[in-house]
Amino acid sequence: MRLLIQAVQTCIAERSVFSQEVMAATLQLLVEQEPLPKLTVRTIMQSLTLWPRSVEFVMNIVQRLLAKQVWSTPPLWQGVVKLLHQAMPVSFPVLLQLPRPQLLDALELQPEFREKLVAYAATNLDSVPQDALEVLGLDEEEELLEPMQA
Repeated sequence: MRLLIQAVQTCIAERSVFSQEVMAATLQLLVEQEPLPKLTVRTIMQSLTLWPRSVEFVMNIVQRLLAKQVWSTPPLWQGVVKLLHQAMPVSFPVLLQLPRPQLLDALELQPEFREKLVAYAATNLDSVPQDALEVLGLDEEEELLEPMQA
């Protein structure tokens, strides 16, 4: 596995061959594989490190992984949570769309999400699912705001 990781790193570092466009096409092919290759998330993280402005594209890739219920494969899921952490704050809308059990797990795996995610969700209450509001403890705040809006 170590040699495979080094090989991927060497390839990605060769920017004359692996441009951002080539990497994007490669990532799209990787996430279509069944089963997902073990180094998929690591490769996505390396790509984001090299091309930080590709964060929106990477979040689209992550959403495709989530649609495949990547959390059912713990090592890949842990990698996705690390990737979401790496992509903060752009990753917040993706995090807030997670099913309740996976959001709770992500908050447990990366405790530093909570404070920043609460702040983000508090300023975007209309777009945050009820489950996420409850997990973040913001559902009471929403109930307090409703009578004032009436």
